[in-house]
Amino acid sequence: EHLLIPLGGRDIYLLPRLGASAFPLFDADAAGLPTGQPVLDAKLSKDGAICGFVCANEVYTCRVGTSTAHEVTQVTSGARGEELSHGMADFLAQEEMDRYDGFWISPDNALLAFEQVDERDVVQYTIPHYVDDPTAKEDHRYPFAGAANPKVRLGVVQIGGVSVSDKRVVWLHLFESGAD
Repeated sequence: EHLLIPLGGRDIYLLPRLGASAFPLFDADAAGLPTGQPVLDAKLSKDGAICGFVCANEVYTCRVGTSTAHEVTQVTSGARGEELSHGMADFLAQEEMDRYDGFWISPDNALLAFEQVDERDVVQYTIPHYVDDPTAKEDHRYPFAGAANPKVRLGVVQIGGVSVSDKRVVWLHLFESGAD
């Protein structure tokens, strides 16, 4: 019954039910989210009690309840940077498997599974933007045919209870030893 409405890249509004007023789920700046970084892939848990999202390559959650600003909790750590990400589906999953989710909240809202993508070995490709500005460009990592693909693994972490620095990630071993 709940509906998330992303606005302006950093704001998420919640419409609790049809006919109700939408309200901001949290204040990104007050929550300490990295300045200038967009809030991506926001979604609600199955029962609508938790909102999860990605900001600056890390997964965050907040409990959904009343129409007041909610406390935001960082759930993953260690991926802030260009080459490592937590909670976002990698390019190959999106392009080849039609999978766009990079994190999943357990039905009891206690655990969060997330994809870690390591693109350090993937070739960086520069896209120039000559029309806007002759010096403007974007850099992306792209797994060209025959070149290295990103390394992906799946971790599970407890959502609440402990600070992000004390959270222990359980890494799932989905493939036999030595398999890619």
